[in-house]
This record gives sequence, structure tokens and C-alpha cells, in this order.
Amino acid sequence: MSSHFVTATVESVLPLTENVFRVMLLPHAAPAFAAGQYLQICLTEQLRRPFSIASAPGSRTLELQIGASVRDSRAMEVIHYLQVNRQVTLEMPLGSAHWRDGERPVLVVAGGTGFSYAQSLIDYGLQHAPQRPVTLFWGGRHRQALYARAKVEQWAAAYPQFSHHFVIENGDADWPGMVGQVHQAVVAQVADLAAHDVYVAGPFEMAAAVRTAFFAAGLPPQHLFGDAYAFI
Repeated sequence: MSSHFVTATVESVLPLTENVFRVMLLPHAAPAFAAGQYLQICLTEQLRRPFSIASAPGSRTLELQIGASVRDSRAMEVIHYLQVNRQVTLEMPLGSAHWRDGERPVLVVAGGTGFSYAQSLIDYGLQHAPQRPVTLFWGGRHRQALYARAKVEQWAAAYPQFSHHFVIENGDADWPGMVGQVHQAVVAQVADLAAHDVYVAGPFEMAAAVRTAFFAAGLPPQHLFGDAYAFI
């Protein structure tokens, strides 16, 4: 499906944590996209910023989860733009790392706000492909970075085919999840990595580490999906 420009109303820009914002947009025409695709917010005709669509296909509204702080001027520029502009122009849908139908178990690896990509894939997959096991590994620097743990637990309670692992780099004594880097946790926990379709979203350095480690563990390149790999 080819991309086009869409006008949308900014419904809300609300903080989920100190550094993560949930943005809700209402396109003026029903949006068409595949689970796992992304859009670009057009700040000017030349200046555009890409963000994963957290909503599942079929949703009338578009949810974005934007990591932004005073140290990230590019992302804060977008947040400020959305806070002061009622109408925005979007370019969508974009990206080739979207959901693929098939029989193989699905493994989703997310870092930080890469969870927005994971949310679209998982919401869609759990409802439309109940025969496929879906496993999420979500990594962050600390527990606050895993801002949607409650939603993940809701999936686990509602869908027997879903399992998950939370991984943080800086753990403490009462952290119940795993500690370390998310790609290392996957390799340690998933014995049959080559049997999966693997979807990845997060910082470029994380995506690069995932690719190196997973190929070394036997994952066929044609079963690894991530839009970062078009750039690294």
C-alpha cells in the first residue's frame, strides 16, 4: 500500500512518564495501514519525523508513543509542535516491517518506545491469528522505561498464546524481571530462535546487536523484520 498525506486532529498529548508521551490523533479520513507500519509527522514541507503507529489496523484513531526529553531536542520539537497545533499533516503508511501471515511462532523484541511498534503487532496478531504463539521481550535501561507493563500483563491474562519477558539493564533487589541486554536475554531464553518470525524495534544500536546475535544463533535473515535495517 502506497503512502499518502493525511490531515489529522490532535486529540491529546499526555505524559505516560517523565520522558514518554502518548499522542492521540484523529485522521479526517479512516486510516489504512498494516500492523507494524509507521507514519511521519510533517512539521514543514521538508521536515518530517517518523514514529511507529501503536494502534492496530482498523482503529479510527492513531496512537503514538513518543520518547522525548530536554536531551532530545528533535523529539521535544515534535511534542511542542503537537501541543500548539490543532491540525497536523501525516505521511502514511510507511515501512516494510509489518505483520506477515504464516504459521511460525512470532517473537517481538522491543527497546524503550519501540514498544509502540510491538503494541500494534501484538494487538493485531492476538486477535487475528490466535493459532500463532506470540512472545514479547521488552528491554529498557530501568524499570520506568517499561511504561506499559500493565497492558502487557493484560495480554498475558487474556490470551494463552502470549508470553512475555521484561528486561532492564539497571536492576534493583526487588525487580522481578530479567537484568541485562534484551538481545542477550532472547538468545539465553529461546532455544529454537530459527523457528520464529522475529520483529524488532528500538534504537539503532539495539537493532544492530539483535541482528548480529540472532544471525549467529541461526535465525535466517528472511525471518528478521525491522525498519531500522533499511538504515544500518
